[in-house]
Amino acid sequence: MSYTGWKREPEKLAEFIDCTGLKHWEVVFDSGNMNREVEMVEVIVSSLDLDLTFHAPFSDINPASLDPAMREKSIEIIKRAVELSSRFSDVLVIHPGHLKPWGFYFPDKAWELNVKAFRDIGGFAEDHGIRVCVENMPDMRHTMCKTYEELEGLIHACEAECGIVFDVGHANTTGYVKKFLSKLDFISHIHVHDNDGKKDLHRPPGEGCVEWDEVLPELKKMDHGLCVMEIKSFKDGFKALEFLRNHGLRL
Repeated sequence: MSYTGWKREPEKLAEFIDCTGLKHWEVVFDSGNMNREVEMVEVIVSSLDLDLTFHAPFSDINPASLDPAMREKSIEIIKRAVELSSRFSDVLVIHPGHLKPWGFYFPDKAWELNVKAFRDIGGFAEDHGIRVCVENMPDMRHTMCKTYEELEGLIHACEAECGIVFDVGHANTTGYVKKFLSKLDFISHIHVHDNDGKKDLHRPPGEGCVEWDEVLPELKKMDHGLCVMEIKSFKDGFKALEFLRNHGLRL
């Protein structure tokens, strides 16, 4: 499970995990205070039997920025997430860079900088025993890595042991769900949520137009990787968990 608002209600998070029997939590670093978040994680995991992965900060972060100061600060923050998460986990999910707005005029340069940044981050993560996993993005004008091919190109260029995250909801907005399903052998991490096929709504599975009857049988075949449900509230978390477990997905 992954829930961006866990920092506001850490006690409810512990209760939710305890009563649902979940064994995995993906911690989202995105409050601007990762040190405080790690302290909270330590308190929560001390009383629960949990495996952890982490999601690097993404608000105002852009490793493909054409502004050197912004780009270097973004890389610095992601590297700090690597250091902190390495105390608990060996996986860190990261969003690729994006085009904002000067980058629209020089997309090739932005992509070149994105690759350079991830080569740096990937090597740094390897030194800390962390595997960087890069996530496909939803259909927005400024996003990079909407397709499997873009992600594969970025990973190969990293020259480090990096992985691919298949975000089902994001792929539903781009029309590439079936393409990603055909590449599950090369995917190490899954995010599940639903939407209307247009906007990245992060609704519980079954409350949008994702064709789960096609998706879930394929995910159940995976003998590697991890499925994480990304939700916006504990109420949605219960809905998502009931839907996925009723359809035979182990979480």
